[in-house]
Amino acid sequence: MIRHYEEELSRYLAEADRAFSQRQWIRAEEFLLLGGERLESLIREGPAEFRPARAAQLGEVLDLVEETRDRRTVPNTPQEAKAEKAAASLRAGGTVETVFAVEARPSVTLDDVAGMAPLKALVRLRLIEPFRSPAITRKHGIRPGGGFLLYGPPGTGKTLIARAIAGTIEAAFLSVKASDLLDSLYGSTEKRIAALFRQARALPLAIVFLDELDAIGGDRDRADPHLRRFLTQLLTELDGFSGRAENVFVIGATNRPWLLDPALLRPGRMDECLYVGLPDQASREALWARGVRGRAVAGPIDAAALAHSSAGLSGAEIQRVCERASEDACQAELQTGRETGVSQAALLALIPPDAGEKHRAEVEQLERFSNRCGRP
Repeated sequence: MIRHYEEELSRYLAEADRAFSQRQWIRAEEFLLLGGERLESLIREGPAEFRPARAAQLGEVLDLVEETRDRRTVPNTPQEAKAEKAAASLRAGGTVETVFAVEARPSVTLDDVAGMAPLKALVRLRLIEPFRSPAITRKHGIRPGGGFLLYGPPGTGKTLIARAIAGTIEAAFLSVKASDLLDSLYGSTEKRIAALFRQARALPLAIVFLDELDAIGGDRDRADPHLRRFLTQLLTELDGFSGRAENVFVIGATNRPWLLDPALLRPGRMDECLYVGLPDQASREALWARGVRGRAVAGPIDAAALAHSSAGLSGAEIQRVCERASEDACQAELQTGRETGVSQAALLALIPPDAGEKHRAEVEQLERFSNRCGRP
C-alpha cells in the first residue's frame, strides 16, 4: 500500500506540474490537493524515519496551493470553494472528503412533468403526502424515507421526475452519476459513497438521485470483486446504522434494471420499481406543446398531429426536434434577413421515419422486466 501511495503521489505531482506550466490553476490545485492527501497517508502509515521529510514536503505542496490561488484571476467559483475546503481540511490534519453538488430546491415540480399519471399518483402517495399529511399517512403505516428505482429507456424523464419530486417537497437535490463515485484507488469509491450519504443526512430534507445505478449496484454473482465492495457499501448506506433516515429519500435510475443485484430491490431499500416508459399520445401532445412554447413560430402548431406522427420517440428526442427546428429557423433568418419561425411542416420533417422502431427491442426487454418485477 505504501508503494501504491508513492506511485500515486508521483503521478499527482507530475499532473500538477503539467497544469502549472499550462497556467491551468484550478486543475493544478486539484492535483496538488490529491498529492497532499497521499502525503498525509504516507505520514500516517509509512515508516517513522521518513515522516519529517514527508511533513516538509506536505508544507511545500500547501505553499504551492496558495501560489495557484494568487495566480488566479476569477475567484469564488464552485471548484475554488471546494478546493479551499479541502486545503483547510489538510491544514487542520484531516483528510480531503468528496463534496457533492447540491441543488438547494429545484424549481421544477411534478406539475411540470407531462403525462405519467399512474406513476405520479404513486409518488405522491409514497413520498409527497407523508410530508404534507403526516397524521393520515402514519395512521396507514406509510412513512417518509426509503427509496425506489426508476427504470426505462434513455430520455424518458427519469432525472426530471427525481428533480420534480425534490422541488415538490422543497428538498435539497443531490444528483450523482456512477462516474462521480467510481475511483481507481482502493477504497476510494466506498469512501465517496459513504461521504454522499453523510452529506445527505446532514441536510434537513434531501433527495439522493443515483443515476447509472447498475454501474455500482450490479449483480454480485457476475461482478468483479471490487464492484462487490461498492455494492456492499451502498447496501450498508441504504440500510443505515441508526434506522430509517426520514429526512433522506433515495431514487435510483437505470436503463438496464435486470443487471441490478436482487439485494438492492428488497423492501426497505428500493421499495418500488417504477417503469418510466416512452410517452403515450396524450403525453406526447403535452411534450410538443411545451417544446414549442416560447419559440418563434410560423403558423399554427398542431400538437395532436405531431404526437400521432412521433409514436416511439422519447421526451428528450421530442425536445431535440423542437430545438433543431428553431436552429434551422434562426439560421434561415440570419441568412435572408426575413423574419421566420418554427413551422408544422419543419417539425414533421425532422421526426425520424423509423421513430416507431427505434426503441422497440429495448422497450420489449424493459416491459418484460416490468411485468416480472415492477409496476408499469
